Amino acid sequence: IVVTKPGGIGETLHIVWPLTLAILTGAANLACGRLFLGQYGDQALAAVLPAEKISVLLSVPLTAIIGYSTVFVAQFHSRQDNDEMVRSFAQGLWLTLLSTPLFLLAIPIGQFVLSHCGHTVSLCAAEKSYYAAYVPAGFLTVLNGVLGGLLAGQGQTRRAGFCTICGDLISLGLTPILLFSTRLGIAGAALATVIGYGATSCLLLRIILDDPLIRKGFRRGSFRFDAKRCLRIIRFGLPLGVQGLIGSMTFAVFTFEVARCTPLELAANNAVFAVNHVFWLTACALQQGVSILTARYHGAGADDLAKRVFRSGLILMGASLLICFSVLLPFSDSILDGFLGATSSFNAGEFKSCGFVLMLILLIREMCEGTFLVVNGALGGVGDTRYAMTVKCTTDLCIRLPLVILASSIFQSVFALWATMPVDMGVAALMLLRRWCSGRWTVFHLKH
Repeated sequence: IVVTKPGGIGETLHIVWPLTLAILTGAANLACGRLFLGQYGDQALAAVLPAEKISVLLSVPLTAIIGYSTVFVAQFHSRQDNDEMVRSFAQGLWLTLLSTPLFLLAIPIGQFVLSHCGHTVSLCAAEKSYYAAYVPAGFLTVLNGVLGGLLAGQGQTRRAGFCTICGDLISLGLTPILLFSTRLGIAGAALATVIGYGATSCLLLRIILDDPLIRKGFRRGSFRFDAKRCLRIIRFGLPLGVQGLIGSMTFAVFTFEVARCTPLELAANNAVFAVNHVFWLTACALQQGVSILTARYHGAGADDLAKRVFRSGLILMGASLLICFSVLLPFSDSILDGFLGATSSFNAGEFKSCGFVLMLILLIREMCEGTFLVVNGALGGVGDTRYAMTVKCTTDLCIRLPLVILASSIFQSVFALWATMPVDMGVAALMLLRRWCSGRWTVFHLKH
């Protein structure tokens, strides 16, 4: 029998490792997808990132807002209030359904934006093709956040992780088939992602519908639309949604400015971002785990244990950063070689040199971002979401955006653009750390 200290590294790992494994599978799926696209052609690799960033402008804020139902699930589960837990989950589903028109509207808007980005005609056509097929993935991302949140909020992260892994493996298997063996081209790669997300949704639904609490909820009418509970989720989730939207918008500006660099720099940028997902998505899993555990302990009135969860999260974040970049930096040449297709026109030495410098800058950035994600997860778990929104939006709009525009105007170099990234995130991380250490979050409580 393994005894773990409540809120300690052992318990945090117990919650986080299935989410981490699932997200690492997603990172591997993404990296392999980029490798396939690199083999398909230089332009395919360059077209994917702008199209995806347009898509996440909608899916990221909606996932943050609607996915906050997970925090309600965790807090009501800690109080053993199963009826309120099911009702909160049900309203998350209703909010997901109500978001459908927004995703339909995003299709023509995204096509319009891509048409006016100043990219070459051939690159713009490739971006539009990928984007049109990728949009449904945004809706499924929101849905899976709510479905998986019911399981994760109750500590059943292994079951939620299993469903996500299965979906990613299906996507991974379909990507080369739909990319190389059909006339869909890069749209086939997007379609493979959509199918994988859909498979995850089906598996999660299968598990949830077998839950006695869910069946009881259906009989008691807990799944009826409840405007008051929906608004309660929106009230606490909206600051995170605004934070995600502003962050996605400013990063989209960064992405479009990078797209004005040389094709080699753009391809190196996309390749490094792809391999960085191994760390970034692990950090996101840790953020989610910290949020769940702090929600449970804060909901039960055990704030000392919530503080312990936060410390455990920081330790685990530092360990994952060390492991990730201990692999990326020494083996950067071999990793970047995989992104060069047999017909690539890029100079291999220049491509790998550019990628290595970007990885060094990224290491500094991720030290700041990793800290930010842990603190943001802890504050979100206790309901202190407005302060995090204010800090992140302010640093994005007043630090990140001006620096990106300045660097692009003066230097027009991918290195200058990347050098701006650690600045805003470092400031945001320090301000959130100060908030957590002040203890002001202890007064926040989610009410019925």
